[in-house]
Amino acid sequence: MDTGPLATLWFAYDRLALVRTQAFADVGGWDTMIPFYMTDCNMHERLWMRDFRIENAEAGKVWDVSSSLEDLEILYRRVDGPKMAKRQETPAPASPPPPAAADSGVQRNSPAYQDLLRKLDEVQHAKFIDKGERNTWQVRQRGGQGEPFYRDAEGFERAVLMWMGFGRGVFAEEWGRGPCDLRDAGMVEGDAWGVEMD
Repeated sequence: MDTGPLATLWFAYDRLALVRTQAFADVGGWDTMIPFYMTDCNMHERLWMRDFRIENAEAGKVWDVSSSLEDLEILYRRVDGPKMAKRQETPAPASPPPPAAADSGVQRNSPAYQDLLRKLDEVQHAKFIDKGERNTWQVRQRGGQGEPFYRDAEGFERAVLMWMGFGRGVFAEEWGRGPCDLRDAGMVEGDAWGVEMD
């Protein structure tokens, strides 16, 4: 059981994380020679090897998406449709609004809320529909020609995949294995760069 100081809190894994930077510095920081995915595996394993804790926490619902909902109005709890608020020229009173009025009759876990969750799940699923990998959505992006930071989508995708492969190779050379299960395999911090390849 991890009993040491807290290094990071994961909210929906790495989609949102609270990081104690001193813990990361204490283990030598990110290994910049390992680009992309295996660098986080390397960091987390080294934190655990030094008895730092990584805990999961809740911070609401988080989706990993590459596009947006067609109708963003469904994100707002409105019963009668959108309304423009009148600008107040005088300061509002200091007393808080009554809780019932703030809800506008919207019920928790309502069919509308369940529909919103379903739609967000669909948008997230669409991001992974091509190859099932996290960043393959980038190659589907089109447009931007002539803009200052334009990159050809297919060329960018090829370069990203090359960097990922390189990162996996460096990680495997450093630890003698590919999977992200170093501690389970009995590895300790001093094994880096001193283990023969599996």
